[in-house]
Amino acid sequence: MLNSQFDNSVKLKDFLEKNERTVTFTDKIGAENDVIFVGRFDQADPVKDILAEGGITILGLDEKNENSNEPPANASPEEVQAALDGDTPSSEEDRFITGRIRVEGVGELERGGATLFYLNQSEGRNALIILSDTPKTNSDGFDMLFENRLAECRLSDAIAVCQTQEPGGQLPPSLRSKRINKVLVVAGDSGRPAMRKSSKLARRTFNRRTG
Repeated sequence: MLNSQFDNSVKLKDFLEKNERTVTFTDKIGAENDVIFVGRFDQADPVKDILAEGGITILGLDEKNENSNEPPANASPEEVQAALDGDTPSSEEDRFITGRIRVEGVGELERGGATLFYLNQSEGRNALIILSDTPKTNSDGFDMLFENRLAECRLSDAIAVCQTQEPGGQLPPSLRSKRINKVLVVAGDSGRPAMRKSSKLARRTFNRRTG
């Protein structure tokens, strides 16, 4: 079953392949290949050590929103579809904000309504971490990535936090289960990681546009 997060991951995969990169989906982050991790903020546990290298901490990882229609991890297809089709509560008391993004040297930012982009380059490997709040912010963040607009919300050469929705506004329910986590392994035509050889995506992602 596809959702906005996986759809955008596929678009990113297609974009990279058009630029002569070999990309595969995997459930694990290897120690050698360049990777792009796409997930929700509450799925950041597998990449928290990579984030920590950049002075980034996702606060509230142990919090669970009680108003979410998220089904349990072992939900049946019928339960999953019901969660997707369910109406978002509209009352004021059902609005919620969960957690913050702590960036060393910057402070704490709202996770609500935001998408985080972090490019880690260490030990000969490149890792791009993309974490979003909701399907809508995920889609907004990918639009900014594809339009080369991350400079508008860049905090440093390697970190951008793009606030595209009001953090205090209605947050729609989403399927934030472990099955959504996707990692893109990026390699060149030779089979070797391509971003190690050329940081073209990194430059496109974080450099300001000129002219």
